[in-house]
Amino acid sequence: MQKKDLFKMIPQVEEILKHSSIEELDYSRSLKTEAIRDVLDEIRGKIIKSNDDEVRKLESQINFDNIIVMVEERIFSFLIKSDKWNWNYSSYKFRKIIT
Repeated sequence: MQKKDLFKMIPQVEEILKHSSIEELDYSRSLKTEAIRDVLDEIRGKIIKSNDDEVRKLESQINFDNIIVMVEERIFSFLIKSDKWNWNYSSYKFRKIIT
């Protein structure tokens, strides 16, 4: 597989936004979109910098389910960095701290 083929495997932002696990997250569309674009940019960067051996590894890593998980993690990491959010371990959801 060549790099150009890996780029074709990357889903569109809108396709990811419509995935049920992303849709059900109770956060703004702009936050979700920012996280998606951040993840997709990271993937594109890895493809650009990869050599032939790394291209083969990336091929197995770039799939829709993995990308969804990466986006969810990125959303959560954005929220953790914010002072206005707190991780609720019992429900695995974030909740806003009322101040």
